[in-house]
Amino acid sequence: MSLKASRQQDLAVLHPVIRESVKRVQEQLDEEKLPFRVFEAYRTPERQRLLYRQGRDVPGDIVTKARAWDSYHQYGLAVDFVLYISGSWSWKSTGQYAKMWQRLHVIGRQHGLEPLSWESPHLQYAKTSIDKLKAGDYPTGGDEAWAEQIAAAIAGWAGEEDAPPAPRGAILRPAIETNFDDDESDVQTFGSVSDPKASGFQSRPELGLTEDVIQGAQASDRLWGVPASVTLAQFILESAFGKKMPPGSNNPFGIKAKGDQPFVKARTIEYVHGREQVAYANFRKFSSFDEAFAQHGRLFATSSHYAAAMSVRDDPLAFANALTGIYATDPKYGSSLIKLIGQYELTSYDVSTSTGAASVSIQETSRRNIKGRAARNLATRAKRFARSSKCSRPLDTAWARSTVNSVV
Repeated sequence: MSLKASRQQDLAVLHPVIRESVKRVQEQLDEEKLPFRVFEAYRTPERQRLLYRQGRDVPGDIVTKARAWDSYHQYGLAVDFVLYISGSWSWKSTGQYAKMWQRLHVIGRQHGLEPLSWESPHLQYAKTSIDKLKAGDYPTGGDEAWAEQIAAAIAGWAGEEDAPPAPRGAILRPAIETNFDDDESDVQTFGSVSDPKASGFQSRPELGLTEDVIQGAQASDRLWGVPASVTLAQFILESAFGKKMPPGSNNPFGIKAKGDQPFVKARTIEYVHGREQVAYANFRKFSSFDEAFAQHGRLFATSSHYAAAMSVRDDPLAFANALTGIYATDPKYGSSLIKLIGQYELTSYDVSTSTGAASVSIQETSRRNIKGRAARNLATRAKRFARSSKCSRPLDTAWARSTVNSVV
């Protein structure tokens, strides 16, 4: 099962207005010795779509009436409590258990959470409506963890149902505009800012590039302007194709924890004065891959340490080079990323940051690089020739470039 289709129990990315209510409900349930636990908290739209299909066009019992984005779960405003008896989840609802479910609903209402008559485990925030949520009218007081989780889910959504507007304040930077010189009308499109449903990519699980990983990188590209190709190269390099990361961290990028942020201590390699040294560091612990990709993009876009990289965000190779010695102490870090980008044609996953424009394919990127190198070489040769006694025409380096453009 993909990460986006997995059940999540972490309360950290719920909206604060329900997060505290859920904690108080759990405390009261424990006091009354009612064996309920949080079975599911935030639910991705991908998982909601999967659950809605169950009993309709895939085998199983019908478990929900809500399509993707029609459930409070997608907005971090609902949880499911289920009986947990003798180490197993139970949905028993007859006899003595019927009274337990009734009591759960009473306790939920006492703390501002309303139940659904057709889904006994479900408790949701009482002071809003699904119509308001779908219109982007969210409860006040949302924190960064909640806002970025929702914004990442919205940016990465590729389903038929319309996603809501991102929470105000979730995108901390203004939209980034990039203009290309060449006519790109014949270049393949791998997604666009204006229509996040237009995915068109192909997952490559043999590289660890699952649908979740690719959508996470492209969501970061849309939200923060960080080239998806660089993010994917870092994913491959830092996590060994998704196979190695600090256990339980959901952190494929080696992002370090600061202050009181949740962390996992793990072994790492640092370079001090050009020499490898084994060290142990506190790596940030994320509730999901969505949060990891969102924080990774935000780190690049908002930290002054990466201003040089962001200034060349329209050039993934230059961006990768600018990370050397800053993101990682390995002196070959940038060249390692560039090698991966070329080897696996990762620029095909880049998302244009200008509305409706196409990203540049690996073939187009290669053509431009070849053209640029050839033009520079010819220009250099032209200068040398102009300085020689054999040259009778004025120095014109533009002539060299126009010659290259006509033949490359």
